[in-house]
Amino acid sequence: MKGSYKRILMILLVMPVLLGGCGKKEATKHDEAIPVTIGKVTLKDITYTLQRVGSLETKESVMLKAEAEGSITGIFFEEGDWVKEGQVLVKLNNAKIKATMDQLDARLRQIEVQLANSERTLQRKAPLVKQDLVSKQDFDDLQSKIEVEKATLKEIKAQRAHNQELLDDTEVRAPFAGTVSERKISVGDFLRIGDSVVQLVQLNPLEVAFRVDEKYKTSLYPQQPVNLTVAAYPGRKFQGEVYFISPDIDIATRTFLVKSRIANETNALNPGMFAEVTIVTEIHKNALVVPWESVIQLEDATYLYVVNTTTAKKVSVKLGLVSEGLAEVFGSLKEGQSVVREGKYALHDGSKVKIVAGSQRS
Repeated sequence: MKGSYKRILMILLVMPVLLGGCGKKEATKHDEAIPVTIGKVTLKDITYTLQRVGSLETKESVMLKAEAEGSITGIFFEEGDWVKEGQVLVKLNNAKIKATMDQLDARLRQIEVQLANSERTLQRKAPLVKQDLVSKQDFDDLQSKIEVEKATLKEIKAQRAHNQELLDDTEVRAPFAGTVSERKISVGDFLRIGDSVVQLVQLNPLEVAFRVDEKYKTSLYPQQPVNLTVAAYPGRKFQGEVYFISPDIDIATRTFLVKSRIANETNALNPGMFAEVTIVTEIHKNALVVPWESVIQLEDATYLYVVNTTTAKKVSVKLGLVSEGLAEVFGSLKEGQSVVREGKYALHDGSKVKIVAGSQRS
């Protein structure tokens, strides 16, 4: 019992000393400067972009068809040719129509001569009727003859215009500039009205359609520049512009349709290609940016530590765009301030810090 009593007494006497020593060590450890690396708060122009995907489409594509019957006498294109608007692509036999046109032209000239003579005769006889040198009946007959000749002239002109249309229909022309597709006809083939001749596709410009979240509605506008890339040309950007913004928002997806025209003067692009579209929606001039690794994000807070000589100060921020290792931040920061990059998770507001040599990188 005496031995146990002595041991308990010794422990009670030593414990305060031991506890006091531990408290000093903890205090010393707490006051020790924490090594950190730092970066700088800098100013930079930040570009916000909207990126979407879609397929290239042709704005105009038509299967040209025969509007007259006849055998093909001429084909003036090759597969894949680029053709001008109004260019003749195919001619049909028009001999019969031309013969009819020649007859109508001859008849037209004859009636025009007769009408001119009749009108001159009428002018000469008009004063003679007043002098009773020409009968009123003859004068009236001459006027009636002139009216018949005018009616005949009008009818021939109408027939000629109709035949001119028939003659024009024997030529298949390109309604717009574009590229012709596969050729499936030959000289000598007989075409009937409505028979297919060739597909014509407009390749410049092309268009791409994509859907955009409703929150971007105020960020888009007609003629807004667009950049487009395709897998066939890595690193190459094609230029275009927004030309249609749908006024309707899809209730199910909360998105709206946008269409852009893409210049394709060299025909490098083809309809059906998968495309990535980039549109600049905002540019923040002289935005405050920090190294992304200096930012601490928790569920209910976003903050970083600013170093003031040897002390770390906790500063709450809001994040903007994060890109290329930099983050745009909004908060009580100034250009040139130092922020903690490595070692930040060991800090609290007011911690003592020791900057590691060579760590000041932006």
